[in-house]
Amino acid sequence: MKSYEIKRTNLGNYEAITAGNPTAKTVAIILHGYGANADDLFPLHQVGRDLDIYWIFPNGPLPIDTGGALSGRSWFPIDVLALEKALATGSYREFHKDHLDGLEEAFVGLMNLMDSFSGNPQFLLGGFSQGAMLATHLALGGRISPKALTIFSGSYIENAKWEDYMNKRSKLNVFQSHGHQDPLLSFEAAKRLHETLLAHHIRAKFYDFEGGHEIPEQIVLRWRDFLIEQSSL
Repeated sequence: MKSYEIKRTNLGNYEAITAGNPTAKTVAIILHGYGANADDLFPLHQVGRDLDIYWIFPNGPLPIDTGGALSGRSWFPIDVLALEKALATGSYREFHKDHLDGLEEAFVGLMNLMDSFSGNPQFLLGGFSQGAMLATHLALGGRISPKALTIFSGSYIENAKWEDYMNKRSKLNVFQSHGHQDPLLSFEAAKRLHETLLAHHIRAKFYDFEGGHEIPEQIVLRWRDFLIEQSSL
């Protein structure tokens, strides 16, 4: 049986938690949401513990003061006041209308992390919320074409760029989930992203649920099925 190690380490310019066998044929890079850190999504590795996957949960490079004992991080800055205003009025901030400062810097940093692996592993990219946006940007526009992409409660940003990138990613497999009552990122924007992926002949599966900005157990179970499917391809 192959070794399964859990470590806190540094990979390139990132603090990270890793799990699994570093020589696995698939490398999964999973990105946390705004204000969280690597520990937040780390338990997800348990659903694929029996699969040949090397898990990497990096910390975002930017510290966020969350007012609690845990250190919050982000991948790129967001306009918190604009988000709070949208929440107060019961509307959504449409990220695709903005230029997201810091997005390209985060993109380059993670692309360099992927480039650092030898042996040409297959990559599974994914994330939650802000991490899902960045993972999508990386999966569609990066130099390395990943095997699969996971979008937990993400949104549609960089519309024109993403549609252009999608034309070159017809072999990509996508798992996407979103809650109908998500107060932060609109369900409609998530559906629009899914429909655009399908229109570009990308194999995308969308799972909705009654809930908010979260990854409920039923979604995790469906995601395990997706991981098993990717491992068998």
